[in-house]
Amino acid sequence: MQSLMKIFKKDNGDGLTPSAAIDQLGDEMLSQILLEVPSRELVLKATFVNKQWANILSDSVFWIRKLAKEGVLILDNLKTKLLECEDEQICVFILKAVATKDLTALPICRNLLKNPYAAEGKSHWEEKGSGQRRYLNTDTIFIVEEEPIGAEPVPPEASPYQQCFVTSFMLSVRSQTVKISKMKREVLKLLEPRIRFSQWVSARHDCGSECYLQLIMTSKDGSEIRSPRVDWSTANGMERRVWHKMEDTVEVPEELTSIDFECRGKDLQFWRGHYGPKTTGCSLILEVEGIVIN
Repeated sequence: MQSLMKIFKKDNGDGLTPSAAIDQLGDEMLSQILLEVPSRELVLKATFVNKQWANILSDSVFWIRKLAKEGVLILDNLKTKLLECEDEQICVFILKAVATKDLTALPICRNLLKNPYAAEGKSHWEEKGSGQRRYLNTDTIFIVEEEPIGAEPVPPEASPYQQCFVTSFMLSVRSQTVKISKMKREVLKLLEPRIRFSQWVSARHDCGSECYLQLIMTSKDGSEIRSPRVDWSTANGMERRVWHKMEDTVEVPEELTSIDFECRGKDLQFWRGHYGPKTTGCSLILEVEGIVIN
């Protein structure tokens, strides 16, 4: 990196400007040099040096070469789709985000749910139910246990924490809505991901439970599509304590504007209090085939 910095000179800390020597280079030679610069520096600084640099860094072919150099393989089917995309801006936006590993800019390859492990209490989750607060003598439909009472510890593959959500004896809903902006819809239209949704569930050894997991997907015209429902109910006795993964995958509807992740559950013995299913490790991921990061 030290040798690369010799081609630049600082400009009052506001960015990088080219030295006289590099300013005379043609596009191909300059592209070869820029391929050696870290992706984040290219996005945050180099793009604003001058028009020549901006043109190179606005080319999808350059970013595919950059990804290959950094060990990120774009498989042929996806590469063809990106290169044939009519909207070069969307294509470059995607490639830059992958190159800089700034997937927060994209709705793909990461969990879109907030507080998936109950580590922040009930933050970001909405609770729904009807007529049970007067029976529970409480203001909550579901609670968070600091560790699963009456069940096995949460396994590390489910969550790095021991907290879990717990429901009561009447059917209750814990939900979270993920919004999809116009820019993100354009990304989804190009990449055609699939939605994988899941959570981990367990129960007390002395109380039967049942749990349902479902997505409600809303399109731009207001129409709703419900995913197939993933059902779980307890076995008998001590087997109830074991953690299980509930999981399914569905296609992304056209013009998707929001996804509601809904978990419903209750205990089957109508015990007063919160003795229903225990859940954690909630996940909602838009998976894209064709991107391999080494």
